[in-house]
Amino acid sequence: MEKVKKIIKGLTPYGIVRLYQMRKSGRTDLEKILKNLQGKMCVVEGEGINSIIDVGASDGRWSLEVMEIFPVARYFLIEANHYHKDNLDKFVNKHKNTEYIMAAAGDRVGNVYFDDSDPFGGIAMDEKINADLIQIQETTIDYCVKDKKLKGPFLIKLDVHGFEVPIIKGALETLKETEIIVMEAYNFQIAKDSLLFHEMCEYMKEKGFRVAGIIDVSYRPKDYALWQMDLIFVKSTREEFLDNTYRCLKTNQIIK
Repeated sequence: MEKVKKIIKGLTPYGIVRLYQMRKSGRTDLEKILKNLQGKMCVVEGEGINSIIDVGASDGRWSLEVMEIFPVARYFLIEANHYHKDNLDKFVNKHKNTEYIMAAAGDRVGNVYFDDSDPFGGIAMDEKINADLIQIQETTIDYCVKDKKLKGPFLIKLDVHGFEVPIIKGALETLKETEIIVMEAYNFQIAKDSLLFHEMCEYMKEKGFRVAGIIDVSYRPKDYALWQMDLIFVKSTREEFLDNTYRCLKTNQIIK
């Protein structure tokens, strides 16, 4: 332990970040957490996640990743940036249990302004704050679920850069059948009315969800301040939250 302390003490801030990044990758952690949650849901054959709604899907890479965990689920991808349309066409042609819509998810069906300058960024907003914003279709998760006849239980993934609250407001009916939410969250307010990660935890608590995992923690390069992470929310009524002990009560062992 003393050796570890000396090593950490001698590291620059950049070195500390790199030390963290050398640990298990967030992708591995995501796989472990989702497999554990899925396994506990599937007590009876046929139970588990039926539909996965991937909001901010880009070219479908996240859905492809979790397809190894949920191979028979139906995937519905929502993406606002037309930069990804050709790749999404290829994705759904290759994977027959998938489909997508080019739109921004929000709290209403209509139109919204969108910054499409960054292919893997992009921020939706209700006001046209500069001339470079384009107007695109807006939809809600609830509308898509009804229109596409998607069946729960659901897993929802949000990678929407500060537009989380309007999307959640447009998914209140779907949340009733949602078991898992994977959401990118920030330590800085990156968009108007966006919530910081601890505020998002409180907001989701009001909706009946608690954090079951934190993965892909990142720090901004210019000052190594905590920048963002992915939060994995599950129903606050899950059995895991009934046990506040660290060790297994029966064997007094730490479960690895």
